[in-house]
Amino acid sequence: MPNYLKRLIDYLNNLDRENGININLQQEGNFHVKPVYHNNILIGVEVSNLGTVPFLPLSVFAAVLLLLQQSNGNPAPRGNVFDGRLGDPALPLDSVEGYVAHTVYGKELGDNVFRRITPIAQILMAAGVCTNQLGALGLNTN
Repeated sequence: MPNYLKRLIDYLNNLDRENGININLQQEGNFHVKPVYHNNILIGVEVSNLGTVPFLPLSVFAAVLLLLQQSNGNPAPRGNVFDGRLGDPALPLDSVEGYVAHTVYGKELGDNVFRRITPIAQILMAAGVCTNQLGALGLNTN
């Protein structure tokens, strides 16, 4: 099985450290992605479309890739933070949003969740490790 996390890290390490990259969203405009390093080691990215909390640690992407690898080739639903709380049918724990909120950010069942799916999915797709499917995210098996 391909090492998806390594492919993602290689992609992020090849971005311009000072200027990052703009990712174009067809319907929502652009957002900016800039890799963040500590002691010359990649620790995550800053994204311009997350308001006052722009940092996504690598653990977010590792969690999503783990969820997708454990799904036996099936895509994981994105999850909808606007139509439910964590654990509701719109935001199950096995959705991308639900899994990240619970495993990375420590959210509990019934909690409100901050929406992060757009930059997560777009960065994983730009790196070539994931594919966008209707309401879901899947691993790119190429």
